Amino acid sequence: MKRSLVAIITSMSLVLAAGLVGCDGFPLPDGRTIPTIDPTPTADPVFSPSAGTYPNAVDVTITSATQGAAIYYTTDKAAPSDTARPYIGPIHLAASATVRAIAYKLGMLPSQIVETSYTIQTGPRNQSPQGSNPTAAGTPFVGQASPITVSCQASDADGTVQSVVADLSQLGAPTSQPLTQDGTNTWTWTGSVTPNVNGSRTVRFVITDNSGAASTTSTTINVLSANDLEKWHFQTGDWIWSSPALASDGTIYVGSLDGKVYAITPQGQKKWEFATGSYVYASPAVAADGTIYVGSRDFQLYALNPDGTKKWEFAGSVDSSPALAQDGTIYIGSTPATVSTGSTPTPGEIYALNPDGSPKWAFMTNGPIWSSAAIAATGNIYVGCRDYNLYAIDPTGYPLWHVATSGQVNSSPAIGSDGTIYVGSADHNLYAIQPDGSPKWHFTATDAIDASPAIAADGTIYAGSSDGHLYAIDPQGSLKWAFAAAGPIDSSPAIGSDGTIYVGSADGKVYAIKPDGSPAWSFATGGPINSSPVLASDGTLYVGSDDGRLYALRAFTGAASSPWPMFRRDLTHTGRSPASQPTNQPPQITNITVTVLGGLMEGIPNTLTISCTASDNEGTVTTVEADLSTIGVTDLAQFTSYDGTNWNWYGFVYPMTAGSLPVTLKAIDDMGAASTFTTNITVAAAQRPPQITNITVTPLDGPLTVDQNNMIEVRCNAYDPDPMDAVTSVAVDLKYLGGPSNVAMYYNPDTD
Repeated sequence: MKRSLVAIITSMSLVLAAGLVGCDGFPLPDGRTIPTIDPTPTADPVFSPSAGTYPNAVDVTITSATQGAAIYYTTDKAAPSDTARPYIGPIHLAASATVRAIAYKLGMLPSQIVETSYTIQTGPRNQSPQGSNPTAAGTPFVGQASPITVSCQASDADGTVQSVVADLSQLGAPTSQPLTQDGTNTWTWTGSVTPNVNGSRTVRFVITDNSGAASTTSTTINVLSANDLEKWHFQTGDWIWSSPALASDGTIYVGSLDGKVYAITPQGQKKWEFATGSYVYASPAVAADGTIYVGSRDFQLYALNPDGTKKWEFAGSVDSSPALAQDGTIYIGSTPATVSTGSTPTPGEIYALNPDGSPKWAFMTNGPIWSSAAIAATGNIYVGCRDYNLYAIDPTGYPLWHVATSGQVNSSPAIGSDGTIYVGSADHNLYAIQPDGSPKWHFTATDAIDASPAIAADGTIYAGSSDGHLYAIDPQGSLKWAFAAAGPIDSSPAIGSDGTIYVGSADGKVYAIKPDGSPAWSFATGGPINSSPVLASDGTLYVGSDDGRLYALRAFTGAASSPWPMFRRDLTHTGRSPASQPTNQPPQITNITVTVLGGLMEGIPNTLTISCTASDNEGTVTTVEADLSTIGVTDLAQFTSYDGTNWNWYGFVYPMTAGSLPVTLKAIDDMGAASTFTTNITVAAAQRPPQITNITVTPLDGPLTVDQNNMIEVRCNAYDPDPMDAVTSVAVDLKYLGGPSNVAMYYNPDTD
């Protein structure tokens, strides 16, 4: 039979092969013929997939390269033969097994037995990590570098989360942006994206665990277009040339040519309005205590409370904006109510006012002042004038220098980090001037530069011109690029923290310009723009227009951290450079104690001890001394210390004045920095006896006669040296003249 023959062939294949080679067949008793055997073996079985460990059940296929071969297999490690299980389709292994297989084909030798082992995991399998609460926050804008934050919570039940990446490709950012874990299960990324398409865009998160398993989750974020720039607008009664100023609570203050100052909430609602007597061209400034200072063409400077009530007013014009010094002094330029005609120039004045409105000083110029003053870190004041000059004045009102240009200086100066003053002129030039008044360079446009420049963090100066260009000029005075608007630019630029420059034009548009000079976007208002934009910390851009509206636009970032990023330098429009910080801080004196036995008394010598603590955060205290001249110590009292921190002086004092007397201690550190501290020492008034002077005895009946009654008059002056005491009685002893021993005298106001 076939099966026995195959078995014989399997076990005796070499012998049969040798005996049958070259024969056509071998006759059997029943008349059949054994076919000739091909000595070529059948191709070995091939398993797919290959041997290995699998987390789930696996389907195994077995093939042989010999066409028409029959395959037999076992899964119990037994040797397969043609009596084993024939392979007719994929073998489903739900548990670990070793599969052995052999291939046969009639007329050929069988294949080798091939063995493959599979391990099927039967314990807990690797579970994919899970992502939840995907978020994308921010206000991305088409073509604008826009800050956003994306985050996702991620966890893994049978391992740890290895990474979370965000696909930001729909926002113009990388396909795989890694997120950072915050110490919990939240992963976050914050950065800028520049979308190309507006509308709802998808952010996809891929969460991967430590075994390589992964899962995804996603969220959406809305990308804005130019039509979505406006947050709100507030309508006034006339043009807005004033640049808005912001208080610490976000309130926006702005003037209008309708003669009013408006207070507006960050949501665009009116809080109050204050009516002046004429146009309000000037921009308000907000002091640290919330007081709003603003000038009007009614020739008054107004100080307003945060509730809109008037504190005071000062008569003096105003087209310029006030500058606020660190000590509260207000500097304001003046334009006279009447303008001179003929050859006599119209004068102007720069006023320095106290916070209560009282004048400190005034400095006269030869022309009206439209420029707003700028205050340097040194306290010096710079202001332009229509007499073609830029003036420098010290805080006492003393003129330091002036620089002549060839045109009116209506531009308000901006001050760089190194103290350089940048100011434009109607002579088409932007001037860079050293703090000592010497010229540094000038840049020439093709028309007047009346707007105030702004300075970026890298030192680039941006200045608009009536020729319709915004110029970017490097710190050496060379042109980097020029951006062309469709109208004059008399608006001062504002610079965002991402480097974007925002400026208005007489063509009625607000432009956002990238740091390389290419346009980012533009927004059209209903009228020319002379107002200078202000960039709030929440990324809102406020700007007025001649259509009478104050616009709140989405700018996406706050102001740049630079020396002068916008008109009047800061949101409150102080016009003041940050005060320069000394590199060496002075030492500090504390814990002053004065010890004296029995106290001090006027006119009586005594000894005392003065103790204090003197310390320096940056070095060591080398000297502590005191001026004790008020209590009778002529020379400076030199203190001693045993540990460099606790200082003492012990010595003799002889106060000649009573009262609470000031003594001043001074500490000096190893870098020469010094600080003083004044305390009071009490000296009691001395209890000194009254004094009698100018005693006279005058006989009234002629010379005195012994043993007779004689009339005499006794006179004297009596006073008490203690100023708080008075003489209450004077008595005379006349016993040596035969009279009473204690005769009371009376007071004669004419002779004391």
